Amino acid sequence: MDYPVMSGWQVAHRWKISTKTLRRWRASGEGLRWHKLFNLVRYHKADVLEFERRGA
Repeated sequence: MDYPVMSGWQVAHRWKISTKTLRRWRASGEGLRWHKLFNLVRYHKADVLEFERRGA
């Protein structure tokens, strides 16, 4: 089953970066858009693909 959202671990694994880097980006306002779902941070797959497309 394919869900339209990704966890921080999934994004970090996809980009071969640490989850700590994603946390730092969120804190500084850099990186891609993220959403808080209950107590969990999630990224829309479309946002991840758009961020990759822009070459960031």
